Amino acid sequence: MSKMMQYARLTAAELAVLRGLASTDPDAAFDYADEVSSDWPDEAPLAERRGYGTDVEWAGLRHLLALAGPPPVDLIGGGAALSADEWAYEPPRLFTPAEVAAAAAFLRATPFGALAAHLDPAAMADVYPGGWADSPPDLAGGYRDLVAFVGGAADAGDSLLVWLT
Repeated sequence: MSKMMQYARLTAAELAVLRGLASTDPDAAFDYADEVSSDWPDEAPLAERRGYGTDVEWAGLRHLLALAGPPPVDLIGGGAALSADEWAYEPPRLFTPAEVAAAAAFLRATPFGALAAHLDPAAMADVYPGGWADSPPDLAGGYRDLVAFVGGAADAGDSLLVWLT
């Protein structure tokens, strides 16, 4: 079973609602974040979407970003826990608008070529749990999409919530 990294953009008002739910009803908090992140048409550009999910490329991108940077904000493994309750594989983590802006600036200034210089398929064989031998991920496409999504969140002044499903 593939693990997927989920991201949700949150306005200040949405974050206030989510924090309240997280402290009183963790299941409702998850449902709310899922609802907020699903609130966009399929054809909307990534920079305008409220939610984004990577497939297995999250592990490869985390590995390459660490080798090429590291970035000032780790949007894949970092963030402050919103609660101790696990949403699938881990507790949800939150990034402030300032952290989102710093991450977006780094991502926008770092072309995928800077990451690809560290790409060694043999060395990365065990980066993702279960391996990628049968179906290597589209790391360039995943990076492009992450840059667009995070950039849109930064431009809007939104927070980001992230969790692994």
